[in-house]
Amino acid sequence: MLGADLPLVPVCDLAFHGGERMLVAATYGRSMYKVYLNDFVSLPEKSEPLEVLNVFPNPAQKVVTIKNPFSEAKSLDFEILDITGKVLQRGDFSGDEVNIEIHDFLPGSYLILVSDGQRKASGKFIRKN
Repeated sequence: MLGADLPLVPVCDLAFHGGERMLVAATYGRSMYKVYLNDFVSLPEKSEPLEVLNVFPNPAQKVVTIKNPFSEAKSLDFEILDITGKVLQRGDFSGDEVNIEIHDFLPGSYLILVSDGQRKASGKFIRKN
């Protein structure tokens, strides 16, 4: 599992270095961790690009709002993942935007994936104290 040897601490920022295929995680303390992805992650030659998801406010404490990236979509599913890829919350919504409560999440960086069944969009937000 990716990052299984890393301590369980909140991460405040993630950076991906494409040339080295390395993920760098910075904690609220002064620690930085490197994970080389060559042994863990592979992508198909051709993949559909993800739409950029509008997530605000960012950083947030209690609630984040996501806007529907596909104006003609009637119903969307979403997932919120932590930096290990663990799904923390799933849901669905319709309309232009949805408010999602995050007050139970630990401080750190999170990923939101949204899909209308055919297309996907992703966004990142930070849960602060």
